[in-house]
Amino acid sequence: MKADKAALHYVGIAADETKRCKDDIYPLVMWGITEADALQVCYCQRQ
Repeated sequence: MKADKAALHYVGIAADETKRCKDDIYPLVMWGITEADALQVCYCQRQ
């Protein structure tokens, strides 16, 4: 589908999981956000 459409594909791999990175765009890695940081944001958003 990505080949047919001008769509972006973001993957939620955190900065402390870089071994899982391949050839996609990883915003959390680029911004230095770890899994713990991301979970903290999720917990704060639930309140």
